[in-house]
Amino acid sequence: MKIVAYSDLHGNKYALEELQKTKDYKNADLRIFLGDAVAMCPYSNECLKGIWGNGDIFLLGNHDGYCAYGLPKEENLL
Repeated sequence: MKIVAYSDLHGNKYALEELQKTKDYKNADLRIFLGDAVAMCPYSNECLKGIWGNGDIFLLGNHDGYCAYGLPKEENLL
């Protein structure tokens, strides 16, 4: 079984597009995104659609969680 694990796109749709062109990605039996699809670069929505649209397993990273649920109380002190 071939597994591809990737993470930390941070809204960089171009990095995701390049990964998805690779033979390893296309031939994988299982693809797992390990978090942080959003924030920093301007294409967070496109990254989310690109991951979910391909049926990849999606685990939330800290930036994904912050966007979905807000900052934890101890980090709201800033």
